[in-house]
Amino acid sequence: NRNKMKRRRNVCLFGLSGDPPSGQGGHQGIVSYLASLKEFDEVRVLPVYRHMFESKRGKQATYEDRIRMCELNFSHIPNVIVSRAEEECFALHLERADNNIDPSSIRVGTADLLEMLHDQFSNVDFTLALGEDTFMDLTSWKWRRALDVINFVAGRVVVLRRKFEDESVLELSEREQTLNKRMIEINSKFPPLPDGTEQRTRCIQVSSLSAVSSTLIRSTTDEKILRCHLDENVLE
Repeated sequence: NRNKMKRRRNVCLFGLSGDPPSGQGGHQGIVSYLASLKEFDEVRVLPVYRHMFESKRGKQATYEDRIRMCELNFSHIPNVIVSRAEEECFALHLERADNNIDPSSIRVGTADLLEMLHDQFSNVDFTLALGEDTFMDLTSWKWRRALDVINFVAGRVVVLRRKFEDESVLELSEREQTLNKRMIEINSKFPPLPDGTEQRTRCIQVSSLSAVSSTLIRSTTDEKILRCHLDENVLE
């Protein structure tokens, strides 16, 4: 019993805008796949509270609506929870800020969120699930506190890939080479995991992924397209 209590939990973090969350060919398929991996005790879905990019703020559905859509989209999947951690992290930074500061000027990024979770859950090892383009941005060190992001998850990153139909063999090869180089760079900074796994950062291809995007879904009123790309509970 004592050993069981001491066992560290493995939690996978999947962030999204959730405006709206897509179905089996997109977000739902990704989360279902992650939840099916035996290495994770839990997959935590994290809707963005306030977008880091100002151009995208105010153009999204409300946070409450996006939380609700995510609950409808993911809550039936075992070991998956929809978390309000981003809202909690913003509130924490607002509480710590100077009384005269404009709340709209507060920037809360992935590193801030991971730092809060790291402090709150000392017995949890977090893994970050990122799309390939997002991972490439992170490892180009374009993110604020990008190195902190990698360190807070101790190099544990799952890179989600899908093959574009119009992608040539050469383009695919070049992308894979760049991706592999970035993953090797991160893996070289950390020791193997306790189970002997050497690749803390690794790539997985989710077979259910299509070219669907939340932007595409928001831009159409075609019910056939919507029914194809949204879970029926979200659509209603």
